Amino acid sequence: MIFERWFQHQLNHSAILLRLEKKITDMEKLLEALQQMPPSENRKEQEPAKPPIMIEYLNIEKVNIDRYEQSNNFGALGIKTLEGKLNIGANYGNGEVVPKEMQKWFEEKLKNNAVKNHHKKQAGGIKYSPPKTTIRPRSGGST
Repeated sequence: MIFERWFQHQLNHSAILLRLEKKITDMEKLLEALQQMPPSENRKEQEPAKPPIMIEYLNIEKVNIDRYEQSNNFGALGIKTLEGKLNIGANYGNGEVVPKEMQKWFEEKLKNNAVKNHHKKQAGGIKYSPPKTTIRPRSGGST
């Protein structure tokens, strides 16, 4: 009886060993085939295709900035001409830009008027008079 069990045990082990040896030889063949493949084909088979990640909505509640750097390098900047307006503070105009031709005409007109006024002053036609002012106390009480 003991001998029969021992023999049965040996048969089971030998069958298991035969199956394991067959699996090992199959795996060795597969490994050799994979090693002979080019690297790009080998990677394609190992990595399955992953679907792309699509984000439909992103909500950012708080942004922490550790460091913010801003640098302006104007050292190499050369300015040949500078045109336009510089508005500093509150500007309540309509912001229209006067064309160059109109501006030249206006400057010539002012220059001509200044020349005429100068000639009139020399001729004695225009006399200087200070503006009239009226000073009134506040109404309704003492100061």
